[in-house]
Amino acid sequence: MDTEILHKYLSGTCTEQQRREVENWLQESLENQEKMNELKQVWEVSPGKKIHVDSHQAWDTFSDRHMYNSKKSGNTAFKQE
Repeated sequence: MDTEILHKYLSGTCTEQQRREVENWLQESLENQEKMNELKQVWEVSPGKKIHVDSHQAWDTFSDRHMYNSKKSGNTAFKQE
């Protein structure tokens, strides 16, 4: 799903067709719903509000996802030692 459309959906500026696309995408899987929930959390952070980010956990999450996607696509540029 195009991130720009998701942003428009969250801000209420999407077209009716885009709204239907997002809602259909959300119904396709729990993973899509989780991605939307993550995006909503970021979207709803007030400007200037301080949030704590565990950079080690964020890196672990990123590298786990990257490794998963690399294995699916056959990309071996990122290897775990």
